[in-house]
Amino acid sequence: LVYLPLNTGYQKGELEYFFGDAEPRVVISTPERLGVVATLARGATVLTLDAEGGELFDRARAWPETFATVPRSPDDLASIVYTSGTTGRSKGAMLTHRNLIYASYIYAEAVGIADKPFESVCYLPLCHVAERCYSEVMQLVLGGTVSFAESIDTVALLPSSRSRGAM
Repeated sequence: LVYLPLNTGYQKGELEYFFGDAEPRVVISTPERLGVVATLARGATVLTLDAEGGELFDRARAWPETFATVPRSPDDLASIVYTSGTTGRSKGAMLTHRNLIYASYIYAEAVGIADKPFESVCYLPLCHVAERCYSEVMQLVLGGTVSFAESIDTVALLPSSRSRGAM
């Protein structure tokens, strides 16, 4: 399984390029974008996901609650992140499990939080590599908690959060 997050604001031409380049087997889409995504997905299975669930949740309910661990090497591909394309066509940067864990742990060490789990709020798009490293992967590495905000506009840092060391 390789995670390929794409910005929900991408237009048809951009999606067509990313799907053609990455050749995904499964694509997750909002119901609103399903028509465009299904047309461009080039034979991939397209599942919907939204606040109420969607086809992805419906299929997941049919699976057992526990599953066997799939062995992975630190150098196995974990994610593909497309660059912004400011110097030409976007390129798929391939990140291994080691890349993501190392970046997260080194950052945690640098800011003095590597020895203690903490709570963070994920508010950037999930296609943003820094959000994934420092809000998601870091919490898996350190055993912390991550909360997902609906948008940056819904995030407010409360005084009690500052005193607990939330980031």
